[in-house]
Amino acid sequence: MTEELGTAGNGVVLSSDPFQGAASGDFTLVNALAASENIGDARWNTNYQRYIGPQFEVSDTTTFFEALSAGKTDILITADLDFSSHGAIAVNNQLSISGKISHGKKPVVNANFSLAGDKVPFTLYNLNLNGNDALSDMIVLATEANLTALNIKDCDISHYKNRMISGPNASACGPVSVLGCLVSDMGTGGDFIDFRKGTVSSIKIVNNTFYNGIRTFLRVDAGVFCGAINVEHNTFFNLGSVDSKDNNGIMHVRSSSATAMPRQITVRRNIFASMHKAAESPTNASGFPKLVSTASAKIAVPYMTENLFFDIDTTENYSWWNTLTADQIAAAGTVLTETPFTGETAAGKFTVASAYKGYGDSRW
Repeated sequence: MTEELGTAGNGVVLSSDPFQGAASGDFTLVNALAASENIGDARWNTNYQRYIGPQFEVSDTTTFFEALSAGKTDILITADLDFSSHGAIAVNNQLSISGKISHGKKPVVNANFSLAGDKVPFTLYNLNLNGNDALSDMIVLATEANLTALNIKDCDISHYKNRMISGPNASACGPVSVLGCLVSDMGTGGDFIDFRKGTVSSIKIVNNTFYNGIRTFLRVDAGVFCGAINVEHNTFFNLGSVDSKDNNGIMHVRSSSATAMPRQITVRRNIFASMHKAAESPTNASGFPKLVSTASAKIAVPYMTENLFFDIDTTENYSWWNTLTADQIAAAGTVLTETPFTGETAAGKFTVASAYKGYGDSRW
């Protein structure tokens, strides 16, 4: 029998002896994964009660990969883990990865993911995901990916060189939800949420804070079949300053299906602040922050209402408003002359004054 045959159907080759003292006849299971599966003679599984429940706890990378190989679908990370030397984590089945908060802190996880599951959801929850300025894209959808849902909730995300979500292939994805996340200091080598091909049934971006970095925030190309897009109650600060020909601002949606219905794309009750070009005279015509990318026959102007804008650049040829009409600008929201923030924004604190409660990320 080959190892391939032996591990078929979620079989695992363990990296260490699962027994307490086999040489002396003590076959007590000390391997957490083996204990959780209730394999072998039950008399030796003294920790049975510990592993009742939907989540499987891991505190090291070896156990994580063993759990993944064993088909665990709900993994709770209880310690800081660095996967950066392992390459992108390949996910081919249903998987939820969450973090256990300890002393008020989420576990720091240095990792990126390649998703290729068929008719399965993928979820990241309560994690501090850090690319260490070395990892490129946090999540990439492989060509064969067929996800029922992609959820990123209550995560801190920072220091990835390019994208948070990349859909470069003809993959299929159900609803994409980014909820309650704190995202900072992302690289500007790629577009932050970027679908170039395939299908995505909807995109929901609600109650998040995004500050520092990011070239183009949301890109959905013309060939992507996309449903409703909702960008609501988010705080955006100091984004899109990069001097690049590929800087397409906050909203760069060209999907014909997304623009087919009125108000299919909604940008509402967000705060946009401190939007400035990096150079006084950018070398690239598109090298400045903008709300909507340069108008063309395929660019969708979202339904924008009740947003707040503060400290935005309106210099001729480099205006935050880009090619929006006067009526579109007026409908988009209110331009403030005083900061809406009472928190120290340089320290990543975006607490808003009482007059502006109900705008931006609700955490503030």
